[in-house]
Amino acid sequence: MPDIYYPGIAAGDAASVGPDGVVSAIVTSNTTYQVFEENDTTFSNPLTIKTPSGLTRLDVPVGALPIFPDVYVVSENFHHIWKSGNLSFRRDSNDAKDAAVIAARDDAELARIAAEISADAAEEAKQFAQGPTDEQVDEAFKRASRPSNLALAPDGVPYILLGANDITVYQGTDGNYYFTG
Repeated sequence: MPDIYYPGIAAGDAASVGPDGVVSAIVTSNTTYQVFEENDTTFSNPLTIKTPSGLTRLDVPVGALPIFPDVYVVSENFHHIWKSGNLSFRRDSNDAKDAAVIAARDDAELARIAAEISADAAEEAKQFAQGPTDEQVDEAFKRASRPSNLALAPDGVPYILLGANDITVYQGTDGNYYFTG
């Protein structure tokens, strides 16, 4: 299970913690908080807390200076209820913000790729439906004119010429293709 990071902040009561996480009032020093999942409404399963040095405990101490220390909460979630006595408040981890930014960036990249693929597929479908243009056919035959040892007899049967030969492929006015060498 991941460790969700909460940086140290000034400790405040529920009424003093704004939606942006800013604390406007300080609570009593020398107390402890436990951290719970949001859906643990009975506050019966405190989550494991890890200190930056790796020690584990079930509460977060607030010392003589009313400051929450840096801690890691062992949880899959990014939002938790912090509780001390009758005082409780929801706190969002910075990891949640980071995850939201990464998810939004990933979603935008996937949307860009999907749009690119859709545009390419639409262009290919359009070209397939229209078939090659006369210019594309002419260009293909120009590229096909090269030295070769393959020729066609007047009846259309291919045969191989021995030795070096220059074969030219062209389309006659009757629509048939001819090879000369």
